[in-house]
Amino acid sequence: MGNGVSAENAPRVTVKRLNNLPDGVEDAGSTKYSTSTELSSDEKEELHESYKETRERSDVEYFELIRQLNKTNCLWQDPTFPATLNTITSAVLSPGEVTWKRPKEVHPEATVAFDENVPFTLIQGLIGCHNLIGGLVTTAIYPRLLTYVVPDQQDPDDVGYAGVFRTFFWVFGSWKQVLVDDRVPVDQQGQFLFLHSNDPRVLWPCLLEKAYAKLNRGYGNLEGRSVDESLSALTGRLCTTIPLVWLMESNNLEHMLVRYLREGSLITCDILNEKVRTISSHGLVDSHLYNITKIIHVRCESQKLCLVKFCDFYGNAAGWTGAWGLGSLNSRELSKKDRAKLEMFSQSEKEFWMTTEDLVKHFLYLTVCHTNVKPLAGEKDKTVPLSMSETQIYGQWKFQSAGGSPEYGATFHLNPQYLVRIEPAVKGDESKDVTVYLSLMLHSESRSYWNVAACFYKVNKEPTDVLDCIFFQRRTPLRTQSSSGRRELVATLFLQPGLYMVVPFTESPGQEMKFLIRIYCSNG
Repeated sequence: MGNGVSAENAPRVTVKRLNNLPDGVEDAGSTKYSTSTELSSDEKEELHESYKETRERSDVEYFELIRQLNKTNCLWQDPTFPATLNTITSAVLSPGEVTWKRPKEVHPEATVAFDENVPFTLIQGLIGCHNLIGGLVTTAIYPRLLTYVVPDQQDPDDVGYAGVFRTFFWVFGSWKQVLVDDRVPVDQQGQFLFLHSNDPRVLWPCLLEKAYAKLNRGYGNLEGRSVDESLSALTGRLCTTIPLVWLMESNNLEHMLVRYLREGSLITCDILNEKVRTISSHGLVDSHLYNITKIIHVRCESQKLCLVKFCDFYGNAAGWTGAWGLGSLNSRELSKKDRAKLEMFSQSEKEFWMTTEDLVKHFLYLTVCHTNVKPLAGEKDKTVPLSMSETQIYGQWKFQSAGGSPEYGATFHLNPQYLVRIEPAVKGDESKDVTVYLSLMLHSESRSYWNVAACFYKVNKEPTDVLDCIFFQRRTPLRTQSSSGRRELVATLFLQPGLYMVVPFTESPGQEMKFLIRIYCSNG
């Protein structure tokens, strides 16, 4: 059972599996989290369990490796991710075009440590890995999050430096240490081939990308990934992708932007066009991610406008030159008070403003990373209200429990059945809607995924036994959310507190795969 401990002022959510796994199939277990801003010592231990356990366990491996290397006075050469062209796995390079260099060979003042107090600008390299750079520049809004991904490092000038770069990524429900050696790929002129900082002395972005490439079995495998994958890997938080047109048509765009920003969520949006780094007539760059960091209202003449502030951490991109953008004269039409407000929130040449109408016109989706869900070890920022509760539980379709879609009426009920209980944050609020995010994340070593979906049913009382085929034949689900060949399905629902049944399923019976269900609840 997954038991979520509620955040302060957030609904409580619990989930348990009704039907047993087939004989011979081991239950992967469940994890529970609390998200309260004021945690007891016990809750803190529970909250940080995954990251802390991984960190403590991997400390032994990491420091033993350093000790052995110092005994032999050698810099590490990673045998599992060697400095060869096979590691890059890209057709765009030939053997003579790649050289691997240690930090001091790249620059005499090279550093590999991440400093959250030093601003950084990233430049995309040869491979179109814009999902990782997008994840990094989005996470850069809260640099402290990256201190868990790239913890304290040895620097090349440190005594006992061993050439080991240490990272942590969130993978399928838990944190994983990934170690790489400090050699970075450059061309014959010594220029960086892939992701790098605009400061040639700062090498942690190159090495973080190398570790992410190792996690994904080669640099070439980083192409074509979505930004929500990298954001999840960097933060361990839920990411949802929302069509902007849907928010606009439902008159929810401004409300949801305000809400996400108030909760401390990271918001990024991608350019509509899929061409690579083509600059539009308005200065926006195709295949490029922009972060939304602020929303304000101003009055221009007799019209009330909603303006959105973007921040761009890329080092090789232009900025919006349309209405209210870079070099725009629109601010002259504002009152002195509104003009001061606009200037107060504009602090960098990397920032620009845009109306919500232009936002919907030029962008297709918002990707929202709910960083308010689960603070990492030691993280405490009272300026961000933590208003979500979370629970997660592992499962799998195996043997007869892979019952297929509702079209297979005789076997659909054999799929895993999960009873979800949602309780209001405050007694008496049983009639108020709760925002529920459900994530169904698949696990496949080959990264080939079945078409999957999940059905949501309302139940009036807790079942005493597994629900049979008659129940599902007579009931119409409240919602069915599907996903085609993607790693993760995310559904957003607005439900009243009560009991619900979630049934994840594959397209056809017999399709086996492990999965992770995460459920998040917040008010309204």
